[in-house]
Amino acid sequence: MAQPDAVFQKCYSWFRDSVSQAVLGLPAAERVQAEELIWRMLGLLNASAPLPANPDINDFADTGASAESLALAAQIVAEAVAALDNIKQAVDTIGNPAAALGVIAPILRQLDQLRSVAGGRYPSAFSLGKILLTLSGDAQGAAAAGQQAQKLAQLLGASVAQNHDTQTVLGLVTLLGGSLLDRSFTAPSGGAPNLGFPSGLPALPLNLPTLVLPVLPGLGGTLEFSHAAPVGIKAALNLAVNPAASVGGFKMSLTSSVGVSVFVPVLPPGQVQVDNKFDFKLSLSHVDPNGALVIGSDELGAKLSIGELGMALTLSNDAPAISVFARQGKAMLKPKDGFLKLILGEGIALDFAVEAEADKFGKLRLKNGSGLKASLPVPTLPTGPFQLQLIHFGIAPDNGSFLKLQIELSASFGVALGPFQAS
Repeated sequence: MAQPDAVFQKCYSWFRDSVSQAVLGLPAAERVQAEELIWRMLGLLNASAPLPANPDINDFADTGASAESLALAAQIVAEAVAALDNIKQAVDTIGNPAAALGVIAPILRQLDQLRSVAGGRYPSAFSLGKILLTLSGDAQGAAAAGQQAQKLAQLLGASVAQNHDTQTVLGLVTLLGGSLLDRSFTAPSGGAPNLGFPSGLPALPLNLPTLVLPVLPGLGGTLEFSHAAPVGIKAALNLAVNPAASVGGFKMSLTSSVGVSVFVPVLPPGQVQVDNKFDFKLSLSHVDPNGALVIGSDELGAKLSIGELGMALTLSNDAPAISVFARQGKAMLKPKDGFLKLILGEGIALDFAVEAEADKFGKLRLKNGSGLKASLPVPTLPTGPFQLQLIHFGIAPDNGSFLKLQIELSASFGVALGPFQAS
């Protein structure tokens, strides 16, 4: 048994409600087969049985994604984003940043294990779903049926009347986007022959059952279900969500090539095929000058604030990539110990920015300039002629792994001997 976390469970509930609601647009005789085909596309192993109320991760096929693939990078990004939220909740609950650090170690081990050991690689739709629900704030707290992605739908400008349909379409699009990852981007990103979308659709039976997605601002398209060879789903998406302004500090973009059809093979699974050049892009970020994510507080003596937190995904033959970024970050420490106050004063603040990216040139890695570096001015110490002027502190992951950290700690001293001064 591999019991999923709460956000995975919420994604599953969102997908389940989205599929159940969407197939109501088909004739009653076609609904059961269409629903089963969607779940098979996702990777549910026993899609013909009643859906589990509380799924186990082992209920879904392992994607078999390479450690250097875009699909695995998406899962690492999802776990990292969810981990930040888990740490925040732990600090808020425990009220002790030091004790809450115990949450981090198993998360880091799990992330590094994902990069090096096969197994446990759940469908990428859950990766995308976890990222979207966490960044939008939908991951926190309980949600009624059909309301698992309510805040996400609001970011697209959905009215109260449109909200449920918008959640449904977003759920289906997330399912489809994850399936594109699992079928076309599980190979190593560095130019594998079976990477991306080969051109040319297979010959499909005529008069396929067709589901028309609800017509909503920036969202639309059709899904056609082929139950005879080749078994799969043909999709023609019309996604054009690209607002010029943010909504409450959130900005979401969701676009696809218009007028292009894609075929997702289900039985057996295989690479996604397209009838023309096809791009699928998804991004979501949250900007808040007071902190899009704040862990700890001044009262606790330690606070981590991230001004902008987000992700971006592009699926295409030319430049597939996924990135995650934490910008305008500030780590603040207000020491309570008398000696530390003597060295550091009333407090120190470290500015930082962390950005990681996986693309056609390789696996998920930190971009240049990420990490923590600072020079800290300190007051004069009562140490005779010697004066401690600056403390230089830096921390950066070694080869992209946070289990191996390169730490730099140095100091600048001055000396005054009578009329002579040096530093």
